[in-house]
Amino acid sequence: MKAPRWRIRGEWQDSCSCDIGCPCTFDQLPTLGYCQGLLAYHIEKGNFGEAGHWVVGYVFDEKANSEQREALRKIFMGEAGGRFGMLRPLIAKVVGIEYAPIVWRHDRQRWGIKIGENTQTKSGVYRGLDVPKGGEVKVINAPVAEGGIGMPITMGQTFMSRIKLFSFEFVWSSRNSKFGPMDISGP
Repeated sequence: MKAPRWRIRGEWQDSCSCDIGCPCTFDQLPTLGYCQGLLAYHIEKGNFGEAGHWVVGYVFDEKANSEQREALRKIFMGEAGGRFGMLRPLIAKVVGIEYAPIVWRHDRQRWGIKIGENTQTKSGVYRGLDVPKGGEVKVINAPVAEGGIGMPITMGQTFMSRIKLFSFEFVWSSRNSKFGPMDISGP
């Protein structure tokens, strides 16, 4: 059965164990040889119808109704094709799906997310020697673009990341973070 056309738009952010300037963005190996992190999508508008061995878990906002929960499950688990369908062969194990209160924070210079009581990230724009005050380091047309093909990526750094979801537990700071708009569709 062919999946119906779908599209999601909004923003995304991540916080991961890679060095600032995440090599994964450029289709290179993660800094440590593996990646631990949180990739979050904030869906503002969407419709559904009218490298391997990844271990993942999905947390959706508890405010989603049953129809929205099923649509999100199909999209993010790759059953509806598109970008997430292409990533599906990389996933070796799904450790679970949970529903929790999610608080999304973003302004031009800082971003973060809080999921339940045990997971929180605080990140902001990367400030290098030649980045002017109020400026941002942006990547356009990255080989790996979490927000969709051609969408800009703001490079940042994690000030604090505490992740405790499913069997994952990570704590770090001064590591990579990215943020950007998203517009992704399928199949």
